[in-house]
Amino acid sequence: MIRGRYLIEEGRMSEANKKLVERYYREVMTLGQGDTVKFDEFVSTDAVLHNSYSNPPVGPEEWKKRVQIFTTSFSDVEITLGEVLAEGDSVATQMIYRGTHTAEFLGVPASGVRVAVDEIQIMRIQDGMIVERRSVIDMINLLAQIGATEIPASYRGSTIPGT
Repeated sequence: MIRGRYLIEEGRMSEANKKLVERYYREVMTLGQGDTVKFDEFVSTDAVLHNSYSNPPVGPEEWKKRVQIFTTSFSDVEITLGEVLAEGDSVATQMIYRGTHTAEFLGVPASGVRVAVDEIQIMRIQDGMIVERRSVIDMINLLAQIGATEIPASYRGSTIPGT
C-alpha cells in the first residue's frame, strides 16, 4: 500500500515539475525574452548549470548572463518543445530554439538570419525551483546558420554563452 501511494505522489511530482519547466521556457525565454526577474522566480539561488562543452559548471548569475547573451544576440526568441519527459525530480526536454540573429554572437556580426537549433536539456527540480540543468545544444549548426566561417576561439574549450 505504501508503495502504491509513493508512485501516485511521485507521478504528481513529475507532472508538477514538467509544468514548472514548461513555464520557465514560456515565461523566461519566449514571452520574457530573457527576463531576469522571471528567471529568479524559477531558478534557485544555488542552482548549477552544466553545458555540453568543457567549461566547469556555473551558478545562477552566470547562467542568467548566458540567457541574456542569447536573447540579446537573437531577437524574437521562440522555443518549441518536442518531448518533455519527467521522472522523480528530473525533467528532460527536447526543443528547438528559433530567433533572428540581430546582434553579435561569439564574434559573428548580426546576419539578420532566422535560425533554428536543437537542444536537449535535463533539469532537476527541488522544492518547486530549478536547482540543476544539463544542456546539449547543436552549436556548430547554429554557427553555420549565422555565417561563421570558422569556429570562434571562445567555443574551443573556454567560455561560451549558452541558454
